[in-house]
Amino acid sequence: MAAACSGGGDQRGPAADFVGGAAVDEPRAALVARDILAAGGSAADAASAAYFALSVTLPGRATLGGGGACLVFDPVLGRVETVDFMTRPAAQAGSPVPMNARGFFVLQGRYGRLRWEQVVAPGEAMARFGVQISRAQASELAENASRIAASPELSRLFRPAGALPREGERLVQPDLAEILGAIRSRGANEFHAGSAGVRFAAAARAAGGAFSAADLAAAAPQFRAPLSVSLQDMRVSFLPPPAQAGIMQGQLWQMLAPRWAQTPRERRGDLSLDAQLRALADAGRWGALDLEDFGVSSEAVSARRAQALMAASAAPAPSAAARAVADSSATTTIVTVDREGGAVACAVTAGEEFGAGRVANGVILASAQARPSASLGVVMATRSIGGVLSLSQRADSAQFVFAGGGGGIGGAAVAVGAGLGTVVERATLDRLIEQPRVVVDGALRILAEPGATAPGAVPASVRLGRLNAVACPAGLVDEPTACRVRTDPRGDGLAVGGVR
Repeated sequence: MAAACSGGGDQRGPAADFVGGAAVDEPRAALVARDILAAGGSAADAASAAYFALSVTLPGRATLGGGGACLVFDPVLGRVETVDFMTRPAAQAGSPVPMNARGFFVLQGRYGRLRWEQVVAPGEAMARFGVQISRAQASELAENASRIAASPELSRLFRPAGALPREGERLVQPDLAEILGAIRSRGANEFHAGSAGVRFAAAARAAGGAFSAADLAAAAPQFRAPLSVSLQDMRVSFLPPPAQAGIMQGQLWQMLAPRWAQTPRERRGDLSLDAQLRALADAGRWGALDLEDFGVSSEAVSARRAQALMAASAAPAPSAAARAVADSSATTTIVTVDREGGAVACAVTAGEEFGAGRVANGVILASAQARPSASLGVVMATRSIGGVLSLSQRADSAQFVFAGGGGGIGGAAVAVGAGLGTVVERATLDRLIEQPRVVVDGALRILAEPGATAPGAVPASVRLGRLNAVACPAGLVDEPTACRVRTDPRGDGLAVGGVR
């Protein structure tokens, strides 16, 4: 087990009783992640294995045709890094270029410990031999029944007997299994630049996709610095653009953190809603900025910008540009942590649930809707072991405290609330998850769960948020027995691991 060193030279690291954990929106994928961790895999191995399982068991959001991004905490270097594999437009207008396979390939290559075949094989086996439909997958299919019925290609995949399969029934996906088999045996580059990629690109063009084999081969993930803010000895990280939900989350954190502890618990929903409205109103300004410039995007989440947003006496109405940022219904998240103290939080999306409704070689193509990666929102918090936050992080200088990802309506804001509760209050995840929520949805309506009230809110008729999170309120090194792994009961996922 890797150990971290304090300033005094004491060997410090997670206790032997901490076995790592995973929280995922679909139970079978979570169990795959658990098995990878039990085999000695890292958080990156577990997240990658969970993703390839999700491409089979939750393909409406986790399709190989989509894209995403991850925050990764390296406990040896004491830093958080972004792996950006968000979809970009093809050379011609239309469905964006798939990025997920290559994204998890580079994540696992940089931070993994196991063989690549080990992380892909479970998903391939599920597709090839079939897997029983879980409640999560049955819900995804049922909620999109009309969309599936309207697409002959989706119907061939998910209505092979003329009706959607129900929970407990078995679904086989042989075409997807062939793609996953090629990725397992020859790496993700086979899907992007090998013969399998050439065949896939041709099938995608025939199905109405816009990307070419050259577009697929050129698609390259990037390792980037995250957006980050500081709070005493804490550093809190968010995804950088084009994941514009990261800007919204950074602004929420900066507006809420100074007020959170002083606000009575029953009024925190009002406080959070006010901050959401102010951040979403600011989204109209982002369109005129070069957010790919790291200095510009960092300024957008600065304390100075938060003060400017709070200066108005009342929250302005959100702009139309906020719709894509607020709506994370087509996003699924994966959160993993390993026994050495490493952590990964990922979000992937198809743009819309079941993407463009087109299928190529068993892979659902992502939607070409504007800014399909805008709603990706994950949060990660680390604390300085030495008690002093340094801008130039050094080896063994930080420990993991929180990682959360939110899908569903208002998921990005829900992840921020859970992070604040963990960091500022040191509250338990159970209590944070149980609190009634008020969020702004993609139609810019204010939705409130039973027990929550807000001016102008309408009762929520859908489940708000699907939080996946790992929280160690006192730090994974300092108090590993307090760490908890949780998934939101508003969804149908599973959390596994924690302390023996």
